[in-house]
Amino acid sequence: MTRPIRFVTVLALLMTLAELAGHAGPVIKTAIEKERVPVDETVNLTVVTPSSCEVEHPFSEKFEVVGYDSEILQQAEAGKKLKLTQSRFSQSSPGVQTFGSTVPQWSRRHTYEIHPLFVGEITVPSLLVTCPDGIGRTQTKRIFGLRSSEGAAKEAGKNDPESILYRPVTLGSPAAGFPVQPAQPTRKGPILAQEGSAAGPPPAHAHPPLPAPGVSGAGVQPPSRMGSGLPAPASAAPPAPGPEAQAAQQARPPEAAAARHADKIARYVQGFAKGFAGAVNGKDQKLASAGKDLASAGKTMASIVKTGFLAAVALLGAAAVVWGSVIGFKAFRRSRQYERLRLWFLSTTAGPQKEENLIGGKYKVLTELGRGGMGTVLLAEDDKLGRKVALKRLHSDQRFDIKYREKLLEEARIISQLNHPYIVGIHEVLEAGTDIYLVFDFVEGRPLSHILHDRKRIPLKECVDIFTNVCQAIDYAHKKNVLHLDIKPSNIMVDSNGFAKLMDFGLARRGAKEESFSGVGGSGTFWYMAPEQHSGVTTPAADLYAIAVAVYEAVTGDIPFKGPDYLRQKDNLLYIPPTMLLPELPPGMDSFIADAFKPRMTERFPGGALEFLERLKALAPDGQGGFRIPAAPPPP
Repeated sequence: MTRPIRFVTVLALLMTLAELAGHAGPVIKTAIEKERVPVDETVNLTVVTPSSCEVEHPFSEKFEVVGYDSEILQQAEAGKKLKLTQSRFSQSSPGVQTFGSTVPQWSRRHTYEIHPLFVGEITVPSLLVTCPDGIGRTQTKRIFGLRSSEGAAKEAGKNDPESILYRPVTLGSPAAGFPVQPAQPTRKGPILAQEGSAAGPPPAHAHPPLPAPGVSGAGVQPPSRMGSGLPAPASAAPPAPGPEAQAAQQARPPEAAAARHADKIARYVQGFAKGFAGAVNGKDQKLASAGKDLASAGKTMASIVKTGFLAAVALLGAAAVVWGSVIGFKAFRRSRQYERLRLWFLSTTAGPQKEENLIGGKYKVLTELGRGGMGTVLLAEDDKLGRKVALKRLHSDQRFDIKYREKLLEEARIISQLNHPYIVGIHEVLEAGTDIYLVFDFVEGRPLSHILHDRKRIPLKECVDIFTNVCQAIDYAHKKNVLHLDIKPSNIMVDSNGFAKLMDFGLARRGAKEESFSGVGGSGTFWYMAPEQHSGVTTPAADLYAIAVAVYEAVTGDIPFKGPDYLRQKDNLLYIPPTMLLPELPPGMDSFIADAFKPRMTERFPGGALEFLERLKALAPDGQGGFRIPAAPPPP
């Protein structure tokens, strides 16, 4: 029951909205006669509505309606013509055409005569208009009430620039906004008396002269400075008026007092104008000199302000340049261009590479341990801690090459993330002179390559012990997203206790994601590289391939792929099975090596290094830590 009720309610609401939308509201026009109205006048408010509408009576405390009128207006609504129509019933008489005619509309004009009661802005509120086809409201209008008709004229004169610039106006006349004065006795004030005698009779349009403030009439002495036009000094003031004159002044209307004040203001204005003109003409040298001094001081101040502003702008610009230079230099020092420029300068100024007795102020070089593709390894002793360390540095021809320096620093960053007992750890990176040194742990032992060189090959059980440590180290590195990519017997160090440690991560790479990390562009030793590594593709399976080649070499004493076409031999599995070289090896050795040498990297031990280790341990189940590093042969 709820859904039908909701449907009926929504349908009724939509029908109501459609009906309201179909009926347009009444057309209402509102107009005000003028916006500025003196308080002693009225203004007409006109409202035009359809003839059948009723308008609300205006009401406000700031105005009153003193009159009302209405009249009927007839308007013709244009455009209401019937167009020519054709149908199948009118084909026999195509000449018959029917046009519509103009439809008349009647409207009513309501006129309200409004009298403002207050001075200032007055709002005529919106009026309610009620019609048979709807309701509406008039527009809100605003008027501004002025003080009086004279005040309105004065306001109009102030707002009209032509009334001041192009129309002569006599002070105290109605054109200047002053009320018309009644006829006064024919007398003149102290200023007008002399000016009138000198200039002749006043013009016909001039207003009759008004008496000066405090002057009674006849017998008034003119001021002593009449010629200059300035007000008379206090010593030359006219005598006080008599009792009759005072009574006459008291009997005058307020308009006369306003005229007297206006005349007084006119005298002061005229005196100031003539004094200013005299200063310009050089009559008042003090005023002219003061004006020049003021102008000079103004120019000096303007010059000082301008100079200070320009100096401030220059200082801000210099500060901005210095700040930008410092920021830019810091950014430049972190760029490859700066490093290349620094290395070029060092290569041109530095001499041949020399062996320093104390590197970095604390490492004393003892001997050279070996050389590789990425640099030289030195045996040194920490002068402060008394322990032995291994220092790795670039070759003399590589120390100024930015690519090799970046590879060396990348190796340091990668090894610093690996903390495993079967991985040779790093202590620090230091720069001494023109060389960069990596400080590693020193392992007391021998590389597996040296052991194989002396013994040719090692038993399977001992091989399992060694590569168990290698597989555990590689599994840890792979979980840290690190690929070694250069596993070979020379990078496997066997200590005096028989444990193997992986070292030399010079070609190592870090993957982007743990679940599927690989790289493009690789290098290494051809004998131990996986087939995909020749094409630059590097995956964890490439490290397992290199371990399998090292196991083959350690067990058989020979390498499986001798070249020179290494890639063709690896893709076609052109190698000798281990059991053909050593028949005493277990039969599962051939299948283990075959699975490790598969050309497709996805088919090569999907379980990773741990699966590889389990298959290797299954070949020698009795081999458990029995390997001990043999002593190095005595020097010849």
